Amino acid sequence: TTDYAFEMAASNIRFGAGCTNEVGMDVANLGAKKTLVVTDPNIAKLPAFTNTVQSLDASGVTFDTYTDVVVEPTDKSYQHLIDFARAGNY
Repeated sequence: TTDYAFEMAASNIRFGAGCTNEVGMDVANLGAKKTLVVTDPNIAKLPAFTNTVQSLDASGVTFDTYTDVVVEPTDKSYQHLIDFARAGNY
């Protein structure tokens, strides 16, 4: 017989009610000194984003927010984000 084996390495995925409340703790545990939160204008209006920001604040994480993400990104929109990130020294 032939044995088949496979391995799948993946990042941790956390989901469920209130999981965004843990983002600040996770980022702080990573030792991040300056963090850039990237989202779109619609997500930025949702409670999950508000929870994320509050969690980062509560954990003492220094962060900025970039909300100019578009649904169908172009090379120009990517470049805008790259320029933003470089200017902020992330």
